Amino acid sequence: MTMNKFAKVGYFMIKLLTEHEIDQSVGGEPQIWFIPNTGLLYRDKDCPELIGQYEKDSQNMLVQFQKLIDLF
Repeated sequence: MTMNKFAKVGYFMIKLLTEHEIDQSVGGEPQIWFIPNTGLLYRDKDCPELIGQYEKDSQNMLVQFQKLIDLF
């Protein structure tokens, strides 16, 4: 799994926990630190376009997740 995919999954999980109030100690806006194999560390504030895409993708995934839950 790439760092980008892992960050996207983590972003979604925080959004899911927040949306469904599953764990009160988790929530708010996700903070992401990228730790590449080479080069400098960078964080979510260094790449707002990427975080914007994570937000858009997470909203779509939350809709799909809710549809799955509604099946039960």
